[in-house]
Amino acid sequence: MEQSFPRRLIKIIKSTEDQQSGNYTEQVYKICIDEIEVLKALAEIEHSYSKNPDYERLHGAKDYLSAKFRNIHTHQEICFLTGD
Repeated sequence: MEQSFPRRLIKIIKSTEDQQSGNYTEQVYKICIDEIEVLKALAEIEHSYSKNPDYERLHGAKDYLSAKFRNIHTHQEICFLTGD
């Protein structure tokens, strides 16, 4: 009898850290069914934040399989990372 493992969904978690107050929050941003969907979602996130002049890119998905941005006015950092 062949045994199969259930498919594991991959979560993209949005982590926000306010450098001034020290507040830190996390929430599930999106649940993906496979690695390809994760890469597409991270590319979309990078594209949307790169169009916003209020944010600077700290690193992208090609570097760490996550995307991190900083608001240039408030210094709030937003990171999108993967987890299961």
